[in-house]
Amino acid sequence: MDPELYKAARSGDVIFLHGINRCLTFFSQTTPKGNTILHVAAEFGHPDFFKEAVNLCPSLFGDSNAKGETTLHVAARVGCSEVVDFVIARAKTLFADAEKANSSYLSFRRQVDMGRDNALHSAARNVHLAVAKSLIEADPRLLDFVNDADESPFYITVAKEHQGIAKLILSKCVSCLYGGANGMTALHAALYYQLNETIKEIVRKRSHMIGEADALGWTPLHYAAHFGNVKAAQLFLRYDSSAAYITGKDGNRPFILLHSEAVPM
Repeated sequence: MDPELYKAARSGDVIFLHGINRCLTFFSQTTPKGNTILHVAAEFGHPDFFKEAVNLCPSLFGDSNAKGETTLHVAARVGCSEVVDFVIARAKTLFADAEKANSSYLSFRRQVDMGRDNALHSAARNVHLAVAKSLIEADPRLLDFVNDADESPFYITVAKEHQGIAKLILSKCVSCLYGGANGMTALHAALYYQLNETIKEIVRKRSHMIGEADALGWTPLHYAAHFGNVKAAQLFLRYDSSAAYITGKDGNRPFILLHSEAVPM
C-alpha cells in the first residue's frame, strides 16, 4: 500500500481521498497483511473516512484480509460501534441488487475468519457491549456459531467475565449455542470465575446446563463442590437434583465442601 494512502486511512484524512489522480486501482491497494484502507480505517476508529471510502470504492466493502477478517470483524474487535452500525446498514444496500440478495447479506454478516470467529466472537472476546448489542439485534443467529476452539460467543462472553453481554444474550435470545473448549459450557465458565449473578441468570433460563458434563465428566455441580461454592451447589440442586448422581470420569460424584470461605450468592 502506498505510504501516503496508509497514513491517510490510519489518521482518518478524508480530504486525501479527494486528491487529484485518485482512481479505484489506487484505493484498492493492500498492506502486507492484506488490509484495505477500510480495514485500516476501522482498526483505528475513523468512521468518517470509512464511510467516504465506501462511497468512493464500494467494491472494497466485502474484502477480507490475510486472516480472513472482513471490516466487520475488525470494527467489532476494536469496538468501533459507529463503523459496525454503518456496515450492517450499508450491507443491505450493497447486496440489494445481488442474486439471492438476502442470502448474500446473511453470508457477509456471518462470515468467519481463519479461526472461524464471526464478528460477534470478536466483540465478545474484546468485551465490547455496544457492538455485541448491534450484532445480536441485527442477526441473533451469530450466537449459533462455534470457532476452531469449539467456543461459542456466549461461552467467550462468560469466560471473559463480562456479565453485561451475558445478560444481554440471555434476555434477547430464547436459545443459542453455549459450548466452549474441552466440552465446557457457559455455566462451567461462570462457576469457574465465580460470576454469581451470571450463574443465577443462566440457571433461571438454561437450567439444562446443570447436568451437562465437560471432557472430564464434571458438571457445574462438581465444580461448585470443588470450589466450595455452597450457594451455587444449592441453586443447582434446587433446579436439578439428579445432577448429584452424575459421576465424573475420575469416578467422583459431586460433593459439597462446607467451610467459612464458601462463596455467597
